Amino acid sequence: MLILLIIFIALQLADGYTTYRILSAGGRELNPVVDWAILQTDIVTGISASKMVAVAGGGVLYFLQQETLLFLLIAVYAVVVLKNLKQMRHKNES
Repeated sequence: MLILLIIFIALQLADGYTTYRILSAGGRELNPVVDWAILQTDIVTGISASKMVAVAGGGVLYFLQQETLLFLLIAVYAVVVLKNLKQMRHKNES
């Protein structure tokens, strides 16, 4: 179960970094909650706050032994990070 939490945290870091790169290049945030947080603060603070909340949620799932739900969130964030990487690659090719 600990490995799932570590993977989840790594994906949060990857999502935060790739999101920052996309937004810095003129892209837009598709998650309305994160977009709101960014609009209230700035890119770094908004992304960081959303990632801290996500990691805290992952920690709660870990301590509650919610392995299936944590695994599902890992799958979702893996797709998000892959999509971000694809978008970054596309912008670099343009």
